Amino acid sequence: MKKYVLLLAFFLILNSGARAGSETLLLKAQNLTLTLQKTSAPEGEGIAICALTDAEGTEYFASRPHPVFRIEFRDPSTKKIDNISSLSGWDRIKIERTAGAESEDLHITLSDPRALSVKPSATVEVLIKGSKTKPEFRMSWTGTSSSKTSFFNGHFPLISFRPFGDHIKGIYPSLSGRVSKDIFNDSFRYSGIYPTGFSATMGWVALWDEAAHKGLYTGFEDPFGSLRYFRWIGKSKEKISTFTAQVPFENMGVPGNSLHSTGEVVFRTFKGDWYDAALIYRDWASQNAHWWPKTLGPEGRSDIPLWMKENCVFLMMSTDPRWLTPNRRTFTPLNKMAETTAAFRKATGVPGAVHWYLWHQNSYDNDYPHFFPAKEGFAEEVLKLQQNGDFRAMPYTNGRLWDTRDRGKEDWKFTKQGLAGATKKEDGSLYTEQYVLPNSGKEADGTPTVHALMCPASKVWQDRVRENVLTAMDGHNVQAVYIDQIGAAHPILCFDKSHGHPVGGGHWWLDQGQWKSLSRIRTDMRKEVPDYPLTSAQKELLKKNPDHLKNRIICTECNAEVYAHVVDGFLTWHWQHENQVPAFCVIYGGIIPMFGRTSTGDALSVKMRVCEALTFGEQIGWFDANIKDDPEKFPFIRDAIRFRWQARSYFYKGRMARPPVFLDPIPTITADWVWGTKPNTTTKSALQCSVWRIPDYQAAQKGKDRTKSAIVIFSNVSDQAITARVDIHAAELGFTKENCSMQKITSEGKEPARLSLELLNQKIVFPAGTSWGYEISY
Repeated sequence: MKKYVLLLAFFLILNSGARAGSETLLLKAQNLTLTLQKTSAPEGEGIAICALTDAEGTEYFASRPHPVFRIEFRDPSTKKIDNISSLSGWDRIKIERTAGAESEDLHITLSDPRALSVKPSATVEVLIKGSKTKPEFRMSWTGTSSSKTSFFNGHFPLISFRPFGDHIKGIYPSLSGRVSKDIFNDSFRYSGIYPTGFSATMGWVALWDEAAHKGLYTGFEDPFGSLRYFRWIGKSKEKISTFTAQVPFENMGVPGNSLHSTGEVVFRTFKGDWYDAALIYRDWASQNAHWWPKTLGPEGRSDIPLWMKENCVFLMMSTDPRWLTPNRRTFTPLNKMAETTAAFRKATGVPGAVHWYLWHQNSYDNDYPHFFPAKEGFAEEVLKLQQNGDFRAMPYTNGRLWDTRDRGKEDWKFTKQGLAGATKKEDGSLYTEQYVLPNSGKEADGTPTVHALMCPASKVWQDRVRENVLTAMDGHNVQAVYIDQIGAAHPILCFDKSHGHPVGGGHWWLDQGQWKSLSRIRTDMRKEVPDYPLTSAQKELLKKNPDHLKNRIICTECNAEVYAHVVDGFLTWHWQHENQVPAFCVIYGGIIPMFGRTSTGDALSVKMRVCEALTFGEQIGWFDANIKDDPEKFPFIRDAIRFRWQARSYFYKGRMARPPVFLDPIPTITADWVWGTKPNTTTKSALQCSVWRIPDYQAAQKGKDRTKSAIVIFSNVSDQAITARVDIHAAELGFTKENCSMQKITSEGKEPARLSLELLNQKIVFPAGTSWGYEISY
């Protein structure tokens, strides 16, 4: 009996082998090879990515088959979800290879996954392009589903990186960009929702070997900024680091919906580190991203007023004692705001702006979005504050929340007006949030305020945000309005069809929502519109200053890149961690003003943040005017503000260059940067340095990248002088000792002495507690 069983088993193995098999596919891109494998088996056909290798034999992907994608299909009638990957078994997989002048391509068509009982069910097409001129592969996908199934969520790509050297670091797009040396360890966990101003401000990641100066860039080069969920996890035992991007589809759950890429996933090798990877993304974004401003010229952006581009300091003040939370311990009476900001202006000798909280009658995080009527005397105090152009007022408004009990404990206008424009879940229920602080976020009876999250594609909400901005500007004289949360919070999967957008994922949150809404506001606020006529005070200002209306701005919270073209500034209050690098500034420096850091904590922690903000190119802040009376904090802050004023043109005409390298050891300092109410111990170099350059605009028009002038910024936050040499990568900037000269710039101006570039090859003394720099020009 055993003999017959063994013969039968042997027969089945032979028979299975006759029907099963695999085919290896190689795709070339300059010096890279991408290896794929197509499998055929009784359960269907499949395809996987197996390896990414360069000409030197370096392997970037883990040695395992990676599904090209994974898709959640949903049965519209039962709501049952089936998870199907490119390896799950498909009725047919067709592969076509084509070659053109720029690339060699694989066009892969997968038809009818066998796990779905309906036939035909779906077709997914993947296009992989291997560039002939660059070391990169570009991947995109499309698909169609039948009326009996629906695309719900997708994962594209699903890749496990391997350590391709002994000194690997990775950068992920949180805040300004954060670097980790632990990406292959269990301790490394990154998740981000793109686009947001906290966890995923940009659409790329990278890893590199610091010793070999080579790396791999992974870019999500989507010009529409579609919603994605990033997840990057280290695995110590396997010595791999797995990265996935989940994509919620447009019209998710709707029978017969389609799947389409609005961009490409890019794998590209590069020489260098995070800075070089950032330049790859910048080059793409500047040519393709719909959020890249089209108004750039020799003076920077023409659609942002000069005062905002030149601005060097942003105060953060309140006119209400309810601001006295643990981290906000001062307030200024409303009728003293003009006097207080004027005193700060006198103390620094530099104009500025004030981010003004609790100017309205309701408390913070309560009764939104009803900010009017303002407190008595607000409009008059704004006129006093702004009368000489020394300071400008930017009151707080919220661009995302509607209190469901929006007049005390009463549902006043939410159900009658706001409900129609609120984001809805699939079952029609609301997305809500609560923000409870000791002195805010509560109703009169002490219960939490419950806010509905509003949909920016709804006319109800677009009209309401516009009304708040124009009422503040036309009726209350302000030159700036802050619209909270827009740049901080991620898009919501709204399923309310009455808003006119595709339900679920996609990019409608931007092009049908925030971009449309904010573009309209920026257009209307810079002219007189019939539905918001100017007051007599505004008309008088317009007579005295014909550019009064053109000088208005709007700003938002945090720094989600996708809003760079529809606001006039990002509040970077949250850049609060020690592993940050200025990758966002490399890409968007000179493109969108950034301002403010949280300024709680002791003197050293505040000065450390000012020091880093200065070198990152941010406008200094975010503190109360009374800081001028603090003998520990203010001398360093004043020096940084005044120095930035001397160098201000570099931050709106220029770009951030490669960070300099100190050739001698620099001491570190440690302080508690206090994040919320929690300790945030942060260690930084005591001496910070950056280089900003102004490109030759005329040369750039001819396709040449030439530096017109540059400034090397030094800021020593410690109480000790530091002596060190510095390498600013002068050759990369195009400077040699024969073709340029230098002059020193301090908080008091430019020193006339012309210095030699050779000075940077020698040891320089950096005085304690000062910020200064060298300007290099031809």
